[in-house]
Amino acid sequence: DKVISINPNDYSGWYNKGRALQLLNKYDEAKECFDKAISCYTKAISINLDNKELWERKGDLTREMGKTHESLECYNQAIKIKPTAIGLTKKGWLFFLTNNYPGAILNFDKAIALEPKYADAWKRKATVLRIMKKYPQALECADEAIGVDPEFREAWEEKGDILQFMDRKDEAKECFDKAKELKGKSTIDLEVWSEWSF
Repeated sequence: DKVISINPNDYSGWYNKGRALQLLNKYDEAKECFDKAISCYTKAISINLDNKELWERKGDLTREMGKTHESLECYNQAIKIKPTAIGLTKKGWLFFLTNNYPGAILNFDKAIALEPKYADAWKRKATVLRIMKKYPQALECADEAIGVDPEFREAWEEKGDILQFMDRKDEAKECFDKAKELKGKSTIDLEVWSEWSF
């Protein structure tokens, strides 16, 4: 509240207040704060149209609120300004959330082409391929993610899920045990990916 009282156009202040209200199960008040944060992002973007980070953050928040069309427009604008593996992966995940699996794979592939060592793109591609029941390809992607970052807990969990579907229970258990060992050591940047996106 103090941050917002000093600067009512502080998008991070509104966003953080919304997060706190969410944790208190005050969802209507949280939504109002998130709507104000979106308005602040829009105002900030109108002053600086070439600010990739503002477009991306607005895309994250609109995605969280289920405004997929607006989110896609924001991600497209951010990528147009400067394509990054993170931006393309976020766009791919938005496609996944809307059941556009080919669009998701296409964007993950673009992210990987741009930054082959971006483990999160490999892991998310593995998730989509698993959902599509393309288990051997999904397993290859999970292995790529783990090869890039052996402490990537979510990649070990994904690999375990894939192996279960392939009826390789013992190997799956090993992966889940490894993930449990890494619990609390997530390499995902929570500033980049909030829990709602998983």
